[in-house]
Amino acid sequence: MKITILFIIISFCLTNDNELYQYYHKKFSEINYEIPEVVIQGLRCTKGDCENGEGRFELITPMFEGEYKNSEMHGKGVQVWQNGDFVNGLWENGEMFFGVYCYGYGDYYGDTYVGEFKNGYKEGEGTYKRYNGDIYNGEWKNDLPNGKGTELLSNGIVNEGKFINGEFVEKTDL
Repeated sequence: MKITILFIIISFCLTNDNELYQYYHKKFSEINYEIPEVVIQGLRCTKGDCENGEGRFELITPMFEGEYKNSEMHGKGVQVWQNGDFVNGLWENGEMFFGVYCYGYGDYYGDTYVGEFKNGYKEGEGTYKRYNGDIYNGEWKNDLPNGKGTELLSNGIVNEGKFINGEFVEKTDL
């Protein structure tokens, strides 16, 4: 599954810039953005009357629902954090190595990342779509674009080349 998703994401390189942006936009629209059932089940009325009066609804987090092995997350699962971030991913021996991460409240609200993880950080190959429509596809290290990548900005600008700590630094032929 991991290789198939990455192949689909990377295969856009054969299109022109406008088609490239449309391709990514379409791929992200195909991702299931519905809130996983486990997140909905974590919502609770903690105070008052949440049906016909005044009350308080809270998300009981952090939480993980999925497969385990030797008391560690192992296999498919969904993890949810207090700020509403959630990831639908694959774990091995307690560490997530691939997933779809959707950001909740805060500076990155509405952003989505699909790709590889290592030690809890975006690392390896991945694609990130910001809420404003900007898209980055390429190499990640320490949670930031680092290495070869392509940035497609919603205003039509395409930066293709080398990125260091999230910044485009050098145009190269990929």
